[in-house]
Amino acid sequence: MSQPAKYPEHPDLAPRVDGIEPFHVMALLGEARELERQGDIHYTSSLGLASLRETIAGYYQQRFNVDIPADPGYPCNQNFVRFVDGQIQTVAVDERTGYQLTAELIEQH
Repeated sequence: MSQPAKYPEHPDLAPRVDGIEPFHVMALLGEARELERQGDIHYTSSLGLASLRETIAGYYQQRFNVDIPADPGYPCNQNFVRFVDGQIQTVAVDERTGYQLTAELIEQH
């Protein structure tokens, strides 16, 4: 038998929300506010840790003799370009540019 919903006034919330205690969320918000206050906010790679991607690519090369790119780019952008029948031009970005395009990178491509 299932438990009654913790937030019956919000029936559109997923059931997993019932397991999240408000104090936990407030603690996370507090940490986020402190990082923001310190100016420690920035974009990170959407693809995760470069060292992990490189290790996985190395494994596939060693195990299956297959070359896969360790840094294929932000995957969503390619879908947006295809949606409007555009031509994809990849430009490598990294932590030095805050994972953002720069005028210099655009000029190079």
